[in-house]
Amino acid sequence: LHKPPHGRASCNGEGRPCFQAASATSLPFRDGAFDAIASSDVLEHVDPSDVRAATAEFARVARNFLVLKIANRPEGSTLSGSRAGVGKFQGRTFKDALHQQGYADRLPTQLHTTVKGNEFWHEEFRRVGFALNRTIPDASWACCAYVLHRI
Repeated sequence: LHKPPHGRASCNGEGRPCFQAASATSLPFRDGAFDAIASSDVLEHVDPSDVRAATAEFARVARNFLVLKIANRPEGSTLSGSRAGVGKFQGRTFKDALHQQGYADRLPTQLHTTVKGNEFWHEEFRRVGFALNRTIPDASWACCAYVLHRI
């Protein structure tokens, strides 16, 4: 990241933030590219078979710190009954809109595919060289937020 004089980080050197979509198991950044990375409500969506690859990638690109918020409760999909509020599908359920686009049969019933507690995640990150630095207070229903540091 480039940090221009006004203090806003950017990845294009022009002061405008930019983002890049990528798989958590294959981040398009060099080793140690960032002093710290933050991830909020992402890892619980990673397929259990990809957890080790994702935690290894986070550790690979972060030099010093990981700031993580990870849900530890199931969350079912509400797409079948929720209605679109705007756009060409306004008033129709998301399930109907997705079905019209050819995706209805692929709607997940469970959005959080990896529902694990703190100790599981702490151990996964210990395995790749990070340990708990501190817990971040969060609403009890929101679960787990913490800062990990490189060991």
